[in-house]
Order: sequence, then C-alpha cells, then structure tokens
Amino acid sequence: MRQLLYQLIFFILLGIPDGRCLHMVNFFVPEFANRGDKVILECGFSVNDREEELYTVKWYKFDSRGKMSNFYTWTHSNQQPKKHRIEGVKVVMRESNQNFVTLKQMKIGSSGTYKCEVTSKRRNRNPKYFHPNENPPRFNVIEEEAKLQVVELAREPPEIQGGRGNYFYGDDLNLNCTSKPTYPPTTLTWFINDNRVGNSLIEDDLLYKDDDLYVTISFLRISVQPNLFRAGEIKVRCVAEITEEPIKASMLPDKKEFKLYQVKLPEAMKLSTQTIFDVPLFGDGCTNKLTKFILVIILFLNFMF
Repeated sequence: MRQLLYQLIFFILLGIPDGRCLHMVNFFVPEFANRGDKVILECGFSVNDREEELYTVKWYKFDSRGKMSNFYTWTHSNQQPKKHRIEGVKVVMRESNQNFVTLKQMKIGSSGTYKCEVTSKRRNRNPKYFHPNENPPRFNVIEEEAKLQVVELAREPPEIQGGRGNYFYGDDLNLNCTSKPTYPPTTLTWFINDNRVGNSLIEDDLLYKDDDLYVTISFLRISVQPNLFRAGEIKVRCVAEITEEPIKASMLPDKKEFKLYQVKLPEAMKLSTQTIFDVPLFGDGCTNKLTKFILVIILFLNFMF
C-alpha cells in the first residue's frame, strides 16, 4: 500500500510543470579585450524539449548611462538571426548563432555590460483543446550579464624630447616625455639616477585623442648641478605605467569636463616601459667661459691665416 502511494506521488510530481526547465549552462563574457581584437560571447543553455521549446535568444549592451540596447536576436520560428546597429558593437553574423556571438573591431566605446536573455515557450500538452484566449502560452526567461572593458596598452616606450648635445653646470635641463595613446591613460614618472623626481619639478598634461584614447605629456625642469651626478654621469629616466586611478581630462571636444572611471587591470596586463636620456656634460661654469674664449681664438686664427 505504501509503495503504491509513493508511485502515485511520483507520477503526480512528474506531471507538474517544472518552471526551472530552462537553465543556463555556460555564460562567458571576457573581462578585458584589447582594442581592435575580436571577442566571442557565449550563452550556453539547456531546454527541456518535452516541456518547452526555445523561443528567442537576445543579446543586450548597457552603455555608461545605463541604457540597454538590443544588438542581436535569434528567433526559433525562422532561425534567422538579426543584428541591430548600436555604437561600438559590430557583430560577425557568419560566426554567430543561438549560443555564440562574435564581435569584431572592438573599440574603447565597446566597453560596457553585456546581457544574454533566453526565452522558452511551454509546449501545449493538448493542442486539440487549446484555446489562445483561455490558455495563453507560458514563457520562461533566464538572463545573465557581465562587464567587458576594452583597453589599449602601450606597445612602445615613451619618447623623451628637448635634450641638447651638451650641458654646462648651471644650465637648465628642459625635457618632455610623451606617452603613446592608451586607455586607461598612462602615468609618467621621472627618475634621476634612480631617484624619483619631486612633483615640484614636474608638470603633467593629459590630451584627448581619437577613439577615446589619451596621451600623457610630462615636462621636467631642473638645473644641472654637480650634486646630480653619480659616477660622473646623470641618467634621466621616464617610466610609463598604466594608471588605475580616476583621472579628469582637461577638456574634451564638446567643451565639457569628463571623468575617467577607475579601471582595475589584472597583473598580467600591467606593463611598464621606460626611456633613458644621458645628460652630456661639457664642463662647469668657469670651463664654459674659458672654452668659449679658446674657440673664438681658434676661429680668429683660422680666419687670419
């Protein structure tokens, strides 16, 4: 009797519709992508074919203001996916289906939150007695989302400009260091013989370039003095690193202030490059005057004879 009761309960539960038939199996959105790369978004799910059928698969992107836009739709009725144009998202249709969507030519503006939404429609058990007004179709919806950040890292070291062929004690050393266009912006740090230069001797500027990239320029102003030399030389280094701090750009083309939000990079993507400038010293102040006098005498004698 007890066994018969268990069997009865089992068949009753088996006949109850399972609202969780549709479920997500694999969902993947890369956390970071390099500018210009191709990325693959994955939305793997499972549908109970006995209870339901796949209805639609849709991909959305949220912009920085939180606005959600649909850029890809796969419909079971015709199985012909459609793409919808939105800024920064380029879908490769021949490499996309109900489980995978391929995006190409990623830009900084492609960054944002991506969401996959899967909808299934419950099958009608008794189509002979189905009345749309009395038995509307029941839908199950699952969704998942993740953030993707596109970056442009420096592939070359910064460039130091402004150096002369020789210096004398008391001369002003005026150098500027320029980073390559990057996102997030680059932080430039000056070192003289491995000693970090204080902020009072440095002036930085952040320039906005095309495709949301930034160029950092740092100016170094210092007087050449004997105490700066180590082992008879001065080595000036400009080190470029990707910053992880929010930065305000001075001015954008629309003449409005713009704030860059914090971007945390994984350790594997953090790069540091540098350029070294050796200060060529010709002599001190007295030697400078004597040298110039001797050169004048030599030129005069060559002219006379």
